[in-house]
Amino acid sequence: FFFSRMSDAIEGTAAASAGAQTAGAAEDDNSPASKRRKIIGGIITMPFPQFNQLNDELSAYVLSFASSAPFEVAELRPSGTLTHEFPLLSKRIRNIVRSSTTLWKEALIRLCIKETDIWKSAVMSIVLSRSAAAASTGPFIMQQTDESEKSPLDELNATKELVEKACNVVRDAPANEYQFEGALTIPERVFRYIVSCHLRFSAPAFSMPGEAIRGQEIILHFFEPRYRLLIREVMEGYTTDQEGNLSVVGGNEELRPYPSFVYACHGTLAPRSPACIVELRRCIILPDGRADVMLVPCAHVYIETVNERPNSGGLFDVRSIRMGKMATEVVETGMQRHRRNWINNQTGMGEENYWVEGGTVNGRRVRGSIHAIMAFLDARPGGGGEAAHLHGGNFGGPPQGGNFGNFGDQPEGGNFGP
Repeated sequence: FFFSRMSDAIEGTAAASAGAQTAGAAEDDNSPASKRRKIIGGIITMPFPQFNQLNDELSAYVLSFASSAPFEVAELRPSGTLTHEFPLLSKRIRNIVRSSTTLWKEALIRLCIKETDIWKSAVMSIVLSRSAAAASTGPFIMQQTDESEKSPLDELNATKELVEKACNVVRDAPANEYQFEGALTIPERVFRYIVSCHLRFSAPAFSMPGEAIRGQEIILHFFEPRYRLLIREVMEGYTTDQEGNLSVVGGNEELRPYPSFVYACHGTLAPRSPACIVELRRCIILPDGRADVMLVPCAHVYIETVNERPNSGGLFDVRSIRMGKMATEVVETGMQRHRRNWINNQTGMGEENYWVEGGTVNGRRVRGSIHAIMAFLDARPGGGGEAAHLHGGNFGGPPQGGNFGNFGDQPEGGNFGP
């Protein structure tokens, strides 16, 4: 009904515009741009009373075709028609947006289908965290099905069911949970919770140029005072055994995530610069505060704000926002391309080439990771001694290594190896 009436309005306006152009031919204003302006102006000024005849529920469904939530159109755009345009059109539309559950529920469904790793996983975590509260709507069962075998309709129905379960969990939650300022509908409270607790991530930051691919381990030795403070903070509530494995104080290991912080792997701490969230999987803190850590990147992010912490020796706190799937693939593809570099021998003349993982090395300049430097030293005529000295005892390495490959400064062996 709505679209048929809109079509009639457009056709009637076009006819009226054509008549106006014929009457005003003497003004020589028949350019295509002028025609478009007249048609658009007629549509805007023509009344459309049929929309006001619909009840609020049907009006909300009509508005959902043109609605967008914050961060839906663009990853770094915290605005949308639901928050910055529809409420300004009229009092009735503003009341519909504030009271209708349809608009925000449809926005959640669209975002879950568009960005599964971010939005759907967050909605799923809400359901799983309150399985008892969601029991009234039936137990939630993780179905291990191949996503490629699902039809679009099946995926849409499954996503609708998941969003509905999350809304029920938020509705039945205690009064002190999922609460925000203002009178919000249940789907809007779900949306705001995901934005504040999952889409955005605030934590101290570690900055050093390097490579960060999701799921690939990164082994580092933290020795600067600011990063010793970082490790102490993120390790609160966790204990470790002799091998560095983490466990939660008081149990609940299945629900407690790994300690996490931001790793500025591009070496830049500035708004809109890329970084990644890393999970601390293994950690050994030495008596003097230094730490040997094993990190696993889990998500790429954009940095939103950067603040230096007072009296911390240069430790920065950042607020970041997760990248979408396409942006993440672009970042990781660029890192993987950087790996495939040919390096020259010691003369730097290109007579012999050696391919390594990590960077570019030649006789006059060294650029890349420590793996590239060790490969260069191994390739030198009669060399290998320096590289052997650099090889650490990380995870069962040579006995002359240090903690996590600590450049051989502890001959008695590494903590994570013999």
